[in-house]
Amino acid sequence: MGTHAVQFQIDAEAVEERVRRLLDQMRQGDAVALARWYSLDCEARTAHVTKRDVRYVIARELGFKSWQSLKKQLNADDRP
Repeated sequence: MGTHAVQFQIDAEAVEERVRRLLDQMRQGDAVALARWYSLDCEARTAHVTKRDVRYVIARELGFKSWQSLKKQLNADDRP
């Protein structure tokens, strides 16, 4: 049984919208949204959520090691 890489197009605007929605949910205390953050950052429970934190969560959930890695991919996809 072989491994298959899943190809998908990442849209920068869609990613930023996901960041905004998740940030709003976290700031409102949504337990599911906060659990997504807590599962990736062991110190999250002692911190105040920032946009940087949310970007990290989204990047990790999309399979990137960091926001910078995701941003690099987004920029590469925008080039002709």
